Amino acid sequence: MSGTTGNVTITNSDAEVFGRALDAIQGSNEGFSSSLTNLLDKTTATSTQQLEKVLAQLTPLAESKQTGGESGQNKTVLTIAGLALAAVLFVAWLLSRRG
Repeated sequence: MSGTTGNVTITNSDAEVFGRALDAIQGSNEGFSSSLTNLLDKTTATSTQQLEKVLAQLTPLAESKQTGGESGQNKTVLTIAGLALAAVLFVAWLLSRRG
């Protein structure tokens, strides 16, 4: 090969030397591609996990913002009403067994 930088000029016409050089270049490319693929896979997995974590934290905040905090209050009221209904049904069941 010539001693200049930039374009490569092949001055040796030995097919065996040229073949080994191409094999070495192909091996380097395959190794680089494999490394790049692994890096992208790890980065994608980490990014996906971080995005899911952030979205899980933002969803309740967005819901509260949209309803002015009323959604949280509504859940509390529904929970209390459900517990009260369960207590009334339980007492009614107890009274029916006594009777």
